[in-house]
Amino acid sequence: MRPIERVIALWRLKFLTDEDVIAWADSEILLSENPPQELFDLSVEGPGRCVRRAEFEFPAGPVKLPYATEFALRASAVSLESKDQVLSFIHWCAQSAMGEELELPEVAFGYQVEHLLCDCDKPNEAVRYAQAELPTLLPSLAAVVAPFLEVLPNHSFKRTPNGAA
Repeated sequence: MRPIERVIALWRLKFLTDEDVIAWADSEILLSENPPQELFDLSVEGPGRCVRRAEFEFPAGPVKLPYATEFALRASAVSLESKDQVLSFIHWCAQSAMGEELELPEVAFGYQVEHLLCDCDKPNEAVRYAQAELPTLLPSLAAVVAPFLEVLPNHSFKRTPNGAA
């Protein structure tokens, strides 16, 4: 995945604001001898307009992350001390894991929280499960997350004001 695609993916997940994306594009333009047109488009129009364009006009736009990658990013950003963040994250997992390969630990996690949330109607137990299990999963997710951290300001996760884990 190219850096511009990682930036767009992070913007879609609300890890980056429009301004962050434009600043990143401007910086990349200055660093490159022959920057691609996509960078100029991002710089001038912003990500919102660019991603609505046809793929042949803006190839980085239609990036859809695999469940395991999005899980890694969301899990790495969620604050386990915040019940609201954990609940938001596990609701996403419960919906998004369905139909994925159950052999993956991230998918098994999603199925388990879906069972606790939907089948058992025990959201507090689902939160406790997530708070206990996520720390054991996080080290294995570091390699997936690392390329995305490279394009983030300060190489760390933050959320835009209306972003959700």
